[in-house]
Amino acid sequence: MLLVHSDNEAGSLHIIKVFMTPHITHDVIEHIAPREVIMQAWNAVVAGLQYCTQDTARARWARQSWFGKHMESSPELLARLTLLQNFVNSTKPLTIAFDPLANIPTAIAYTYSRRLDDPLRVPAIYLTRKFCTAQTNDRVKYLMKNRNNNGVQIIALAHELSHLVIGTNRKTGNYSAEKYAHEAKNLRDKDPQYALHNADNYGFCIEMCS
Repeated sequence: MLLVHSDNEAGSLHIIKVFMTPHITHDVIEHIAPREVIMQAWNAVVAGLQYCTQDTARARWARQSWFGKHMESSPELLARLTLLQNFVNSTKPLTIAFDPLANIPTAIAYTYSRRLDDPLRVPAIYLTRKFCTAQTNDRVKYLMKNRNNNGVQIIALAHELSHLVIGTNRKTGNYSAEKYAHEAKNLRDKDPQYALHNADNYGFCIEMCS
């Protein structure tokens, strides 16, 4: 398992330890999840969160693009984005772990919703073998800003962070079914309240501001 952990500098991560499994060596881990890819994606998430709450034309356009015209400056959306921003700016521990045995066919990362509510567990985002090699298809690519520069990885980390910090798509709520990419964007017009609780809307919005 590859671990990346926050240090005392707000919003930054660094690798602290690598746990080996019998079939996973350090070289294999570095090939699958090289540190620089994780760091670049994380730093883009942090930068995107610093920007997306601002009252600028670009930030408002990003929020409108993924949450709808009437939701873009709503106190509820800005409060949720601020929670995410405050978390990455804090010195609270966050572990990004490589899970080579994850059996989730379509996932490149995963986490547990509202893990921050559990004082006995360190918040964590887990990366699968697909994390660094994942690429989007042409049908989805135009939705992204960083089309050829870790855009998928930025969206994945921001998506999982929204589960972790603000509880998007909680399994016990009315918004448990996750909507991805085009379906997520359609929510801005069809059901902006659902968009407010859907992880991919945050993933793409933050990536757009990064």
